[in-house]
Amino acid sequence: MHQRLRPFRHKFRYWVYQLLLDIDQLDQDCGKAWCLSYNRFNWLSFYDRDHGHKDGSSLRAWADEQLGKAGLEQGQPVYLLSFPRVFGYVFNPISLWYSYGSDGQLQALIYEVSNTIGETHSYIVPTPDGQALASHQATKKLHVSPFFDRQGGYAFRTSAPEETLSFMIRYGSEGAEKMIASLRAEQQPLKAANLIAASVKQPFMTLKVFAGILWEAAILKLKGARYHDFPEPLATKSSVSEPEPLEQLDLWREDSYLANKTQAGT
Repeated sequence: MHQRLRPFRHKFRYWVYQLLLDIDQLDQDCGKAWCLSYNRFNWLSFYDRDHGHKDGSSLRAWADEQLGKAGLEQGQPVYLLSFPRVFGYVFNPISLWYSYGSDGQLQALIYEVSNTIGETHSYIVPTPDGQALASHQATKKLHVSPFFDRQGGYAFRTSAPEETLSFMIRYGSEGAEKMIASLRAEQQPLKAANLIAASVKQPFMTLKVFAGILWEAAILKLKGARYHDFPEPLATKSSVSEPEPLEQLDLWREDSYLANKTQAGT
């Protein structure tokens, strides 16, 4: 679900499916279904170059580099939630990396955010005490929608992936909450039958995600939304944010929580 709150309300929601993969077992995970391949074309596929440095280099090395910036354990389990390529095409507005420590507890989340002109920024957030439901905020670093500027910040609330998972992002600036986006997913076994069922329900999903962004942008423009030119990108492509107690998140209002019915299969 995605909802704009100011200067006018605009809401839409889509059904999607995503993959939850162990970055140390990508070949094995993708080998569980004949319709899913690793770094080669298939009905569905996962490519290293769609994430991290986006040059096909090791995702493990990239994840450890980001965790090192936050002074966290490296070389421990990391799971990546993202869209697969569908017939060779993918656009991931946001991918979530779940990092676990040697004690088996969630130690950090990495929000890998991309815009439609190929820029990315990753927000690295430690999760003290292995919180299964993490709440935190971060200063906005990437110009995502041309109908918002690069000011303000995000408030996140994200659960660890278990039988279900969820995350919510709130965006605000100039003392006002302006946007809410959320996802709720039910985890399913990674096997061909589930992937085919999801693909039949939402064919050419990743193309529809990108086309949907352009379509909603056109509607916003017709409604009179102000367009902001893309500024020069920041030199750094990642930043470390500190978690904060839920009651201290100035962009968070519990009474305005809007849940969606989006599902994702893994």
